[in-house]
Amino acid sequence: MAAGSKLSPFGHAIAGTGGAMFALTCTYPLDIIKTRMQVRSRSAADASDPNVYQSTTDAVQKIIKTEGLPGLYAGLLSGLLGTASQNFAYFYWYTFIRSGYINRQPAGAAISTIMELLLGAGAGALAQIFTIPVAVVTTRQQTMPMGERQDLKSTAMEIVQEEGWTGLWKGLKPSLVLVINPAITYGMYSRIQELVLKAFKRKDMTPGLVFLVGALAKTLATVVTYPYIMAKVRLQWKPSKKDAETHKPYTGAIDVLQRVFEKEGLKGWYTGMQAQISKAVISQALLFMVKDQLEKYTILLFALLAKQRRAKVVQRLWFSVFILHLDPIMPKKSTPQPRLELPTSIPMPMPMPMPMPSPRTSRAGARSSGGHIGAYHTRALSPPPGSAIREQYPSEDRSPRHSRTALLTAMSPPLSPTLTLTATPYAPGDFYPPMNNPSGPHPASTQHYPLSHWLQAPWLRLTSQLPNLPFPSMSMPVPVHYIFKPKKVQLTDGNLVLDTPVPTSYLSAVDFQTGHEFETMRYMAVTCDADLMPERRYKLRTHSLKRSIELAVCLTVNEESPQAFCLTLHSLIKNIRQMCSPTSKSRAHRNPVWATEDSWKKAVICIVADGRRHLNPVILKVLATMGCWQEGVAKNQVNGKAVQAHIFEYSTQVSVDSKLKLKGRTLKNSNSHHYPPIQIIFCLKERHTKKLNSHRWFFNALCPLLKPRITLLTTAGAKIGNGSLYHLWNAFDRNPKTAGACGEIRVAKGLLWWKVLNPIIAAQIFEYKVSSVLEKPFESIFGYISVMPSALVAYRYEALLPEPISGKGPLTAYFEPDYLVFSEDNQEVGEVLQYSYFAEDQILPFLITTRQNAAYTMQYVRSAWAETELPAGIGSFLGMKRKWQNRRFFGLIYAASHITAIWRSGHNILRKLWLTLEIIYLGCDTAFWFVALGNYYLVFFYMAQSLARAANVSIGETAFLFTRYLYIFLIVIVMMISMGNRPRGQSLYLFILSFIFFACIQAFILFAAGYLTFLHATEFLPYANWSSFPTVVAVFKAAGYHVLILALVCCYAVYLISAILYGEPWHMIACFVQFLLLMPSYVSVLGVYAFCNMHEVNWGIKEPEDLEKDPLISRDEIYHASTVLMPDEQSVASSYQDAIDDLDRKKRPKSSIAAPSGPLLPTHRDGTSPPRASVDNGSKSKVVRKDDIKTMQADYYRSFRTQILLFWIVINGALVIAISSDQLAPYLTLNDGSNLYVTIVVWIITVGATGRFLGSVVYLLGWVWQYLRQLT
Repeated sequence: MAAGSKLSPFGHAIAGTGGAMFALTCTYPLDIIKTRMQVRSRSAADASDPNVYQSTTDAVQKIIKTEGLPGLYAGLLSGLLGTASQNFAYFYWYTFIRSGYINRQPAGAAISTIMELLLGAGAGALAQIFTIPVAVVTTRQQTMPMGERQDLKSTAMEIVQEEGWTGLWKGLKPSLVLVINPAITYGMYSRIQELVLKAFKRKDMTPGLVFLVGALAKTLATVVTYPYIMAKVRLQWKPSKKDAETHKPYTGAIDVLQRVFEKEGLKGWYTGMQAQISKAVISQALLFMVKDQLEKYTILLFALLAKQRRAKVVQRLWFSVFILHLDPIMPKKSTPQPRLELPTSIPMPMPMPMPMPSPRTSRAGARSSGGHIGAYHTRALSPPPGSAIREQYPSEDRSPRHSRTALLTAMSPPLSPTLTLTATPYAPGDFYPPMNNPSGPHPASTQHYPLSHWLQAPWLRLTSQLPNLPFPSMSMPVPVHYIFKPKKVQLTDGNLVLDTPVPTSYLSAVDFQTGHEFETMRYMAVTCDADLMPERRYKLRTHSLKRSIELAVCLTVNEESPQAFCLTLHSLIKNIRQMCSPTSKSRAHRNPVWATEDSWKKAVICIVADGRRHLNPVILKVLATMGCWQEGVAKNQVNGKAVQAHIFEYSTQVSVDSKLKLKGRTLKNSNSHHYPPIQIIFCLKERHTKKLNSHRWFFNALCPLLKPRITLLTTAGAKIGNGSLYHLWNAFDRNPKTAGACGEIRVAKGLLWWKVLNPIIAAQIFEYKVSSVLEKPFESIFGYISVMPSALVAYRYEALLPEPISGKGPLTAYFEPDYLVFSEDNQEVGEVLQYSYFAEDQILPFLITTRQNAAYTMQYVRSAWAETELPAGIGSFLGMKRKWQNRRFFGLIYAASHITAIWRSGHNILRKLWLTLEIIYLGCDTAFWFVALGNYYLVFFYMAQSLARAANVSIGETAFLFTRYLYIFLIVIVMMISMGNRPRGQSLYLFILSFIFFACIQAFILFAAGYLTFLHATEFLPYANWSSFPTVVAVFKAAGYHVLILALVCCYAVYLISAILYGEPWHMIACFVQFLLLMPSYVSVLGVYAFCNMHEVNWGIKEPEDLEKDPLISRDEIYHASTVLMPDEQSVASSYQDAIDDLDRKKRPKSSIAAPSGPLLPTHRDGTSPPRASVDNGSKSKVVRKDDIKTMQADYYRSFRTQILLFWIVINGALVIAISSDQLAPYLTLNDGSNLYVTIVVWIITVGATGRFLGSVVYLLGWVWQYLRQLT
């Protein structure tokens, strides 16, 4: 079934029937051929018999010759009738049974493959019982000779006369057995569809994908069930008068299989399978493709019909409004009140007819079925005096609900009508969200709220209780709203610091219930920049308690999903629990630092959220369930100063996993683990300024107050491996000279490694594994790691602090790009290169390693790991690799240009030489990568040229010339579509075509190298003495291109042996071929795209946004006291319970919740949004000057990009022209026919791979030695 389709079983049946009839019409000749081949034995007569077919082609020729073209469509009418009836019944029953099963399961529960097959089999059995008579008639018509063939009615009557009414159900038993065929087909289609949508990160299937997936599913089902298909057809077949004399009727399906096996062997069971598979696959694929499109038109048809019926309802409702307006002046009689019974047949959610409201009744409002049309009394809609309305979404919101709310809250009081009517058109998929869930459909339990439905959260919330009006027709009570009361608080050193009690329901479910840090959550509104926070006397709770922090973890959150956030946070909490829990068996308890009962006080998790408007509100719900967030506590300004960041502190004892389930609560009948208190600091920034600014808040604002010994950085979406935090911390503890450490980055491969079916993911898995077993260990033995992964990297905080005299340190250069964005001084645009604006996070390890008067080193910790998701599509893959390659390129350029800084550090002379050698090696590697485009083309050029000459045919030279120019043309095309274009639309298809072309080029080069080597070696095979090793080597050297073969074998052997030594060879088996084919695309597509988009330097930074001011906050004395609105105790408890309910999968829909974009605080009393605070820069000239600087910088980056790009093109072009020219060919051609330059290139690759391998082996020996020491 189509993913996400909301059609009824009847709608699915219509769409499926249309698709099946279209598919049968297109493939009916194949159906005729496969049926006739199934019922006739090829050994029954010779090939000259016109009724015996040897193959599909032979069948077509004989049928047209004997019966003409109409013979290929014999019985089409009955076939269409049978297909229509069978598919209508199947799709109806399948959708009916499947939806009924899903409705009885918990929300979000997945259907297993076995259950999919059982549901399909049940639907198929029901369909077969009702439709097999038409199939019997169709088979009889298809197999009868032309002279004996009758129409549909006559054929059916003949069957009844000869065999009785049961003859129409002949072959029912094998047909019931064969229900596993569509069950396998649709079951496999559903599972493969889910995998494809997940792999390509799509919401729906394109017609091409539907065709391919349907073809694959049907092929699998046909191969499994074909013998029984053949048996069923022969049972339903009636032999012709000629064959009836010799043919013995079959008694059953088993008899058919036995007799065919005895006469024709096992091969007879699969007679005609070629035509069956061709027909079945094409037909099924067309069915899925057409049905998928017909479903959309069926939904549109139903929507149009519903719209017509709704128009009539609106007319009747307006008539009722007129009657209600006249009701107060009409004479009072004992007759019943006027009511309007609305029809219940409108296809909308929550069908429930309601009477219209009357001023003399207790009802406050009425709604039609589905709640899209409603009428309300104005006096019931007016909020009580003194109440405040809370709005979380801005007035710019144009949603239907917001429009109704604005009408009710703004228009009703001045006009004061007796009744307010609201009506909203309905569109497919337009469901209005329930409370606390602004994007999902209404669950059946929230049927209607006559008043609060329109004014409920998160759009609008009344901040005081509604009048006590009875609502006798409601199916649920009115939800409780949050109440905010003015409260006067004392400022702490001029800063707003609030300690708010946590809900009692939370405390009753955890172990530690007493103590100020467990009973209250602390909120602090920061009104200054991150660098000024320590100077403005802000104090964290851990700082006030004078706790010594060993490990501070920074978890940055941008726009990730709640599941990704919880995956990382829960893994961090589990790691801290393993280190700090007294019952844990972790190695951390062998260390005295973590062996104490209160060791949890030495670790803290700092969550830095990048921008309040960009944070998913479900993340706030998650933090609310953990006690780290409370609704309505955060403020936008303090004493007229805009708040820059909101900081919440709490020591939580619960966690939420990636499935949004609570963990660690001591509930009854719960086997959850008990978590020690985990110190959480949640820093919610007002501005969306990207990850670099989030790191500045962590290092410059929080760390000076925490004073941690070790800091660890990670991002939302990374799953931190068990024990990884301790292994990273232990690396610093063992070696005081270690200033930075990183772990292994693993890739989420899915169940049974299904994600490797996507070649892009498979290539990235191989790349990451090679990095973890070759590159990182190799660099670790030198003491400097060029690329530290952002998902799992730790630094010694002491090594990051500035120098006491100069006041500068590694963080100064690291945060320089962020300072440039926030600074209003006139900066020279070229100055950004001085601070490596292009690779700010890649230069931090180099700055720490080369710090003056210090001897710090970087270390790779293999025992620590983090698992992350990787891009599966071409567009996201290009974007990620562009950032990675450009950052690595400029980071290595920075290191190479500052190589003299190594000799100003405090390392000993041997370490300085060792680091210098590494920088030289990395510089050569960067230079080699810079000309990789030209080198790869030259390898292709010589392989293709040599193969064309070896073929010794004219077509070879022509093919070489054509392929050569096509290669160059495609490089130009990639360069053109990469210049300022994102990989989407038409350009995306060109990128995909480029990937396919270069994969073919790689396959061609491998084939050419092997073939040419074999071709040259065969000349010496008759004279070779294979018992003598020197002779074998001589023969191999005499063969051309042996150097290329040797280099390839050496590189692949290095990959394989290193993977085996590290105990991880599986990526070589599952991902090596994909990486090998995509390797040229890394050079020719990714490299080109990276250089063409080098001007996009704002990878980790963003221009600051304007801040909002809070209109409902006042001050009595500056820096002494302030009056704020605070939620009362009941509202806090309600907010906590709402957060728990929202995370319950059974109470929320599957769809995600949109991010909030409105103010945190209550709005004006009339429900309108407060005006945004404008940033006054003093004069207009400043604003213009700032814009001019921004334009100058953008122009400079593009100009710099153009210069680098031109230089790159000139270098690679000159290299290709020089090496491939005929003038230099005599000097570059060796005696064996190979090229000198290509030989040098492959030897450089070989030496580099061998060097990395030796370094990896040395690291592995050291790691094993450390591991054995820890065990003892």
